[in-house]
Amino acid sequence: MIRDGRMIEIQLRDPKAHEWALAVERTGARLGIGLKEGEGPDDLVEYFRLASLGMYRERMSEQPSPAFVRQFNDARARAVRYFRR
Repeated sequence: MIRDGRMIEIQLRDPKAHEWALAVERTGARLGIGLKEGEGPDDLVEYFRLASLGMYRERMSEQPSPAFVRQFNDARARAVRYFRR
């Protein structure tokens, strides 16, 4: 959309998606990395990717497979060190 001759972006998020986006932005800012752009440690990027996928599947009323739950839990265990700084 263009307003006053400038491009603007409009985002519609449910509350969980909003919290996820804020977490990505805040974590990236705190660590000084472009996490929103997919930059940063692979384990942290993977954690947020899987969290997003899990939220999407939940919105679609899909039950997570045991394999997905293990994969997410493993990613969370590797990423937790970035949240303790």
